[in-house]
Amino acid sequence: MIRVAVVGAGQWGPNLIRNFHNRQTSEVVCVIDRDAARLALVRARFPDVQVGPDAEPVLVDPDVDAVVVATPTSTHHRLVKTALEHGKHVLVEKPITSDVDQAEELRSLAERAGRILMVGHVFLYNAGVRRVKQLLDAGKLGRVYYVSMVRTNLGPIRTDVNAAWDLASHDISIVNYWLGAEPKSASALGGSWINEGIEDVVFATLRYPGEVLVNLHVSWLNPRKARDITVVGEKRMLTFDDMNLSESLRIYDKRVTDERTPMTYVDSFASFRASVREGDITIPKVALGEPLRAECDHFPRLHRLGACTADGWRGGARGRARPGGDPALRASRRTRGEGVVPDAIPLVDLKAQHAEIADEVERGFARVCAQASFVLGPEVAAFEAAFARFSGVAHCVGVANGTDALELALRAVGVGAGDEVIMPANTFIATALAIARAGATPVLVDCDPVYHLIDAAAVPARLGPRTRAIVPVHLYGQMAPLEQLETAARAAGVLLIEDAAQAQGAMRHGIGAGGFGVAAGTSFYPGKNLGAYGDAGAVLTGSAELAAKVRALGNYGSEVKYEANARAVPGDRPLGTIACPEHRGAHRSGGFAYYTAGDERPLSRVVQSYGSRRADQHLPDHANHAPSWLAARWRIQCQIFSARQGPVRTRLQRCKRQTAQADDSGQKHHHRLAQCALGLRR
Repeated sequence: MIRVAVVGAGQWGPNLIRNFHNRQTSEVVCVIDRDAARLALVRARFPDVQVGPDAEPVLVDPDVDAVVVATPTSTHHRLVKTALEHGKHVLVEKPITSDVDQAEELRSLAERAGRILMVGHVFLYNAGVRRVKQLLDAGKLGRVYYVSMVRTNLGPIRTDVNAAWDLASHDISIVNYWLGAEPKSASALGGSWINEGIEDVVFATLRYPGEVLVNLHVSWLNPRKARDITVVGEKRMLTFDDMNLSESLRIYDKRVTDERTPMTYVDSFASFRASVREGDITIPKVALGEPLRAECDHFPRLHRLGACTADGWRGGARGRARPGGDPALRASRRTRGEGVVPDAIPLVDLKAQHAEIADEVERGFARVCAQASFVLGPEVAAFEAAFARFSGVAHCVGVANGTDALELALRAVGVGAGDEVIMPANTFIATALAIARAGATPVLVDCDPVYHLIDAAAVPARLGPRTRAIVPVHLYGQMAPLEQLETAARAAGVLLIEDAAQAQGAMRHGIGAGGFGVAAGTSFYPGKNLGAYGDAGAVLTGSAELAAKVRALGNYGSEVKYEANARAVPGDRPLGTIACPEHRGAHRSGGFAYYTAGDERPLSRVVQSYGSRRADQHLPDHANHAPSWLAARWRIQCQIFSARQGPVRTRLQRCKRQTAQADDSGQKHHHRLAQCALGLRR
């Protein structure tokens, strides 16, 4: 939970106070306003919140984690700058300032201080706006020709900024988000009648990459309250009316086609109509919800992630806008007797995930190129610090991939030739390869029959005189029984090193993955909850000495660039380290599809069933989900394969024979699990 101070209790301030004072992720501890009447209203509604007229003491108060600024635009720069200089995270209402240079100054200050500076582009949290983004990204409208946007009302009239700064900033943030770009050019015409020099109405034209034309009409001097948007595309068109709560979004299957026979002129109305396609009008359901609530929920999540970005929800100083949101996994259900779905079931949609953070990644790459820091460098150092904070450990060392992370951790603690390392039989081959590459021998232990993690009760029987370490593997977002393993390791005098490649963000009794053992290795393979552009990994540890040793082993045995003053383990080849720009963790907390197999046998919702055993915070990893889910996918994919390329019975029988012939080395649960995952056992 973060402690929030709200500066400004005017028209919008009370809404911010109400949403931040929820005592779940945030708590409002103080409200500042110069109007005594407003403070009296706040005190009456929130008696446990302190109020006052002076913002300066709050901005420097060490007990305040974040400051929300909802004051006139002319005061934003001074208040935000002071808050950032004193280590506060800041959410400031749009526009961030009325001067671009001031906005850039605040952005740079936030980046240097490692603080969040988030601009309140609340419409980016509107469910209808996000639904349109999904349609555009899916190509439902085809190439976008132009966008027309109208935002009018009678009041509220501003005296500090004109209608463009006050109202058009909403629409520009929306269209930037939809198109994933910023305008190439802009022109505007406005008129002022109420306050001289402050335009009450503005007509603006923006031109975006791809020759997309955007027209804006904004005014607070209009008898009609309107929030209308029209998007015209090559294949379809849509309208979005934010004032229509029941039918805000309409999709028109209309377009112009060239179906006429060649002629020099149109000689009849029928031949003219032939060039226009008139299709159906679809009204998709848009979930109702309070966008401001979503914005206020997102800000504390950025704080927890340790994000160091100057726009938080990607609504930056110049109006750059790109919201994220928790991705949902959806799949259609098939009932018995229906035909096979012709398309494969996507496990991970990296294109959709990239679309949510494309501009942030662009900026990251731009910074890396500008600094020419292509290996390690400040971007990697910033990520290491942020991921260490997120994981609840003191040190994070970036490496090339998850396998290298485990190998380097093992080498750093002295595991090598002649040693044995206990690991679960149910894991990816990389766990065993890392142990073997370190020179040790993997010793397999069966998994438990319920959660398919390492069976802690079976570990003591596998301990021997050469055992040097135990490597539990966290699977499907759930953590292994580390308390039991820690007890066994301590009794045997061996080390505990976690394989946390599938548990980023998971916690067990308040301790995160990587916080139990002497070290942990994790992976940022693109399909993970937090994926890199390419491959990457990291070693997490609470020991500064161990972190330094891992860093040296990963850099040709040296702690200083180009100074090989330390020697790696003999016979080793150098291991590279990551060179990545900016990472962003989209951690999933549910929303897994409920599949039904061909025989209508329901498959369990594994997230719920896993969470019911212990009071742990398991973070599902949908790319490496539980066996029942894999069995459903395997059966469906086999049917698809059969429909396309012929029977798969021969391959299934071969897999069945191989699992049946496996030696019974005390791993019966693992063998049964493998058969279930292949759809060979129910």
